[in-house]
Amino acid sequence: MTGVQTCALPISIILPISEKTVEYGRDLKRQFQSAGIRVELDERNEKIGYKIRAARNRKIPYMLVVGAAEEESRTVAVRKIQAGQQGEWKIEKCLEVLNQEISKRSED
Repeated sequence: MTGVQTCALPISIILPISEKTVEYGRDLKRQFQSAGIRVELDERNEKIGYKIRAARNRKIPYMLVVGAAEEESRTVAVRKIQAGQQGEWKIEKCLEVLNQEISKRSED
């Protein structure tokens, strides 16, 4: 990815564990985009490990893994590219942290 500016990359990607949680992923994508956060949704019918590796290879800073448990509790399981698993976050916390990250990047 030489020559690609960080601002051109999505800051996060939503990774549904199965087809059953894709609709929850779509809802999250709409919420994040409404908050001004660059986000993608990986709707491919692939194993979650494959999706995580693909996102890591693309150097996407935040991976938001969603399964049935996250949908039920209205949370996301957060993975940072440099720090690994961060645990489950409420959507509001995730939006707040990502907005802070965007502000920090825009100051650099």
